[in-house]
Amino acid sequence: MLSEIVANDAAVPIRLQDSAETPIAPSQWLPFLAQHRFFVCCPGAAQPMCHNLIEAMSVGTIPLIEYGDRLRPQLTDGENAICFRGADGLRDAIDRIHQLSASRLDEMSQSAAAYYDNHLCGKTFLAAFRDGTLDLTKRQIVMPFHSENFFSQTSPQAA
Repeated sequence: MLSEIVANDAAVPIRLQDSAETPIAPSQWLPFLAQHRFFVCCPGAAQPMCHNLIEAMSVGTIPLIEYGDRLRPQLTDGENAICFRGADGLRDAIDRIHQLSASRLDEMSQSAAAYYDNHLCGKTFLAAFRDGTLDLTKRQIVMPFHSENFFSQTSPQAA
């Protein structure tokens, strides 16, 4: 679907790269991400999200994401992410990106990196674990996106 959107809009500066054809060395992955303003966060096959979101935010790359509500705290559309729902929402999100000023993009990039530092960084998690500030009374996998049963009928909808 994304390739169709890109093919239909030559003005969209989206880079699609097949890692099987053009692999990126592990040592170059974070510098590669840091060269880009946005990262299209596709959900993983076995989990609602993959580590690529966390890696992108660690270098201030802004997530373009359909499941920003799956993190705790939730990502905020227009602040630390561009959130959308469905194919039409993705098209609208890309249009919104085109309207953002360079200074607004810089602010969003800084907010994405700050979100990582405050909520996703392993050092932050370990400090909270050490200091006893994590809520470990529930039986759950302690990750920001594993605190709820997303297959429940009461789970939140995508952003």
